[in-house]
Amino acid sequence: MVTIGRVALVAALTLGAALPAAGQIDSTTRRGVKDPRVAAWQAAVRTHVQAKIDEPLTTVAAWPTDAFDRVLKVVLPDEDAAFLARALVLHTDIALAQRTLPETPPPSGGPVAVVVIDGQRTRTVTRSPHWAVARRIAAELVKQSGPDPAAIVAAWYRASCALMQEWGDLDTLEAQLEAGVALFGRDPVLALQRGTLHQAFGDARLADYARERRALTAMRRNGIGTVASIGGRNASRPDASASGLSASRAELNVAEREFRRALALDPTLHEARIRLAHVLSQLGNDRQAVEVVQPAAEADLPPFSAFYAAMILGRSQEHLGRFAEAGAAYDRAAAHTGGAQSAEIGRSRVALAQGRPAEALTIVTAVTAQGVSPRDDPWTVYFRFHDPDAETLMLAWRERVK
Repeated sequence: MVTIGRVALVAALTLGAALPAAGQIDSTTRRGVKDPRVAAWQAAVRTHVQAKIDEPLTTVAAWPTDAFDRVLKVVLPDEDAAFLARALVLHTDIALAQRTLPETPPPSGGPVAVVVIDGQRTRTVTRSPHWAVARRIAAELVKQSGPDPAAIVAAWYRASCALMQEWGDLDTLEAQLEAGVALFGRDPVLALQRGTLHQAFGDARLADYARERRALTAMRRNGIGTVASIGGRNASRPDASASGLSASRAELNVAEREFRRALALDPTLHEARIRLAHVLSQLGNDRQAVEVVQPAAEADLPPFSAFYAAMILGRSQEHLGRFAEAGAAYDRAAAHTGGAQSAEIGRSRVALAQGRPAEALTIVTAVTAQGVSPRDDPWTVYFRFHDPDAETLMLAWRERVK
């Protein structure tokens, strides 16, 4: 058996060889009323070992997607919380394993994702249909009596959304958050994650694509038709660049609302405070951004949050012309990361603004000579990571369902 974990997920590629073809599944279900997969699924749920790629997992993973609709309709109403929690584990583990499969269509031509880098569509990747199956199970589990079922489902949504955010799989994350917030509208962590999603969509690198994707979705929903491409220009549509700024601002406004809601639900949630300050700065309200982020910048935070708070404080103070305060904040950010390029460039800008061009040049020369990739800079992925991180949240959820 292969363990499913943050590092060992790559080993799940062995799943591709283990899966039988869909045609090898008993086809009597298409002819008869009784579906033999019901008993097979129940057995798989009961025997699957959490976080392992074992025979129950590979068997169920090979079924066509439409099989689960029939199975769940029969099984879910009659099962107890313990069984449903195990079922949630099984389909989560399948979805995690399938993420590492080669770029081939999932069972029954399931959903695909568009990979966008710096605003450009680069390729498509397959998505596991088992997240949707897991959401149906979670919706049934939360109806069970007692506090544990609701706590298990809430922890699952927090962990799975953090994973999707870490992957940068924003469309899948949007669907997951929508379902999670519908069940737990007063969960501060889900509000934080939802705000982070809109913060990402407000990024200039994604704003145009996000707007066009949603317009296309609305057209399909209303039966108007489709456009030839959602990533490039099309003669039948006006130039999208003119409205890009307003679209980005609209997303940031939603992010601000969600971060404020997260803080109202949990005033100790420092990450929401930092992200709110970042959005306020992006919207041009640096004075308020400084007021909001200052308590977080002075708190004892994990490394990523401490770096992020210092960067936002430095950025906002710099915009306000308070260069001494900005320089001190950038110094702290650099210390937290061993000299991330973003923090060093901030220090260089401050030195230049204070009339020290030689020092500014020395800082820039040193950071560019290090050979460190910008991808190693936490600032480039601020919308993908949380404290606690996805692995910690997933382990906490797994502990609940043991």
